[in-house]
Amino acid sequence: MSSLATGAASAAGAAGVNPLWYATRATGVVALLLLTGTVVAGIAGTARAELPGLPRVVLAGVHRNLSLLAVGLVVIHVLTTVLDPFAGISLAAAVIPFSSAYRTVWLGLGAVALDLLLAVLLSSLVRDRLSYRSWRAVHWLAYASWPVALWHGLGTGTDTRLPVLLAVDVLCLAAVAAAGGWRLSLAGPGPRRAAGITVLIGIPLATAVFTILGPLQPGWARRAGTPVPLLAGLGLVAPARLTAGWRRQDGPASLGQHEAQYGPLPGAGRHRPDGPDRDLAGAITEAGLTGRGGAGFPAGVKMQAVAARRGPAVVVANGMESEPASRKDQALLGWAPHLVLDGAVLAARAVGATAVHVCLDQARAAQVQAVWSAVQERALAGLGDVPITVQQLPRRYVASEETALISWLNGGEAKPTVTPPRPFERGVARRPTLVANVETLAHVALIARYGPAWFRQAGSPDAPGTMLVTITGAVRLPGVFEIEAGTPVGDVLAMAGPDPGGSLLLGGYFGTWHQAADIAHRPLSAAGLRPAGASAGAGVLFMLAAGGCGIAETARTLRYLAQQGAQQCGPCRFGLPAIAGDFARLAASAADRDLLGRLGRRLRVIPGRGACRHPDGATRMAASALDAFADDVRAHASGQACLGGRP
Repeated sequence: MSSLATGAASAAGAAGVNPLWYATRATGVVALLLLTGTVVAGIAGTARAELPGLPRVVLAGVHRNLSLLAVGLVVIHVLTTVLDPFAGISLAAAVIPFSSAYRTVWLGLGAVALDLLLAVLLSSLVRDRLSYRSWRAVHWLAYASWPVALWHGLGTGTDTRLPVLLAVDVLCLAAVAAAGGWRLSLAGPGPRRAAGITVLIGIPLATAVFTILGPLQPGWARRAGTPVPLLAGLGLVAPARLTAGWRRQDGPASLGQHEAQYGPLPGAGRHRPDGPDRDLAGAITEAGLTGRGGAGFPAGVKMQAVAARRGPAVVVANGMESEPASRKDQALLGWAPHLVLDGAVLAARAVGATAVHVCLDQARAAQVQAVWSAVQERALAGLGDVPITVQQLPRRYVASEETALISWLNGGEAKPTVTPPRPFERGVARRPTLVANVETLAHVALIARYGPAWFRQAGSPDAPGTMLVTITGAVRLPGVFEIEAGTPVGDVLAMAGPDPGGSLLLGGYFGTWHQAADIAHRPLSAAGLRPAGASAGAGVLFMLAAGGCGIAETARTLRYLAQQGAQQCGPCRFGLPAIAGDFARLAASAADRDLLGRLGRRLRVIPGRGACRHPDGATRMAASALDAFADDVRAHASGQACLGGRP
């Protein structure tokens, strides 16, 4: 199997929270409280009057001890921040203001507050060598560090909206304002008192305005300067629809968790109609939902074609995900199986089906168990108006093709068959059959709940809604991400932190190779990619490292595809192995004068001649490699070192 399949992991898991994240938050809050206490005690200590029951010497001791504790907590806060791998903040960025790529301004304020506190601490250690006026001037910096630290916490914290943390911020502001007001009441009239009153009013007012217009508003994480990969890991790049609640789960959502997130199955309590629910099929058409399995056919049109046939229909939920580089369907079924099953049941109502088959790879035992358990849970809850059967198919690349699923369910091999008839005409048990990808069905469940207009609020006019993509290869955060359809390819790649300057295989093993920079501006949609001769396919984006060899990667992929064919026609039995062999010789820089000519002829003659689309997809990917890596192709063909592999 090609290395394209490695490294793909669910973003929900990749974005799991490290204990150091909690430690950073906790130490930051406690440090702010201690710093507030230090400022209040310091303000009180500047008054000549004795506080009732609190001699000045005791107050000075409280002030000193609070300040030492505050500095200690700040140091721990900085260390946990640096050690936590989530944001990747270096020690230098924590000390040098405004040098971090993570929320540059707000982390920079934290570095300013730290530096001010360190200046006070160092000046205290060498106090005997400083004049009283110099030491006091530096010591006053501690008071300046307090509002800076407060704004740092408000701007940087991802949990500023929590009521308890807002209460802490208000308490700190109120305490310092009360201490400052008391101290100013003891001062005589003059410019200093006027300046103090201005500061006393200005800081709380500015803080309140900033908090209301900034951290409390939606989208603050993005505007604060959080890098796109981290926004994606937190589910903040696109509206979390399919992925809603994933970060709060330890595994597959139970029926109770599912209904708490999305509500009950629409129409679960009403009598099932005798025929197709044409209103639902019309809503899917109005929403503009297209298939998410790779072909991108309009889902509503497909439903209406099945519903128009005579007799009871069958629904097949395709969860095979035979594309080795893709993980989106596995992630969806692993976290939200009930959303997929809701969509399958609703699709059955839309087409008048009396049975649902969920087709899964038999090698994924955990996934099969999760879906089977979800089916049983629904049956116990009385949601069994359409019987659901979990089917386990052998792993093979062509096994996920819709006619291969029909063949298996009819007792044959999981291999594509000749069309027509197509599944909607005659499928399982010779009945009209709707075959739909599991992600497509999950969207059906959401459209049935919230309507077509809601679905179109995300995405673009020609590609509405959200979609799941798998980003893998030479990226920092490989995984499955939910994006708005039509998002520029470059923005999608940025979620995972790609290797700059690398090449991109877009669409999976049947996709096309491109230089990432050349296609970065194009929307990830059928219309947006068509001018570049590309398609999103199953939503796979594989990044090849800048120093990687695209010819060698293509040769490995072609070898795999040649082994995975149905072996039912000449192009599959002879053509693909021959092309895979040619690419292997090209990758090895073998001496063969006719190699490129022979390879070109084979790539031209095979498309359209196979019994299924397998040879077409493989040759399409191979031909794109010759174009995308033209310089490497010439270097390999002439026996020179691969240009892509040069440092």
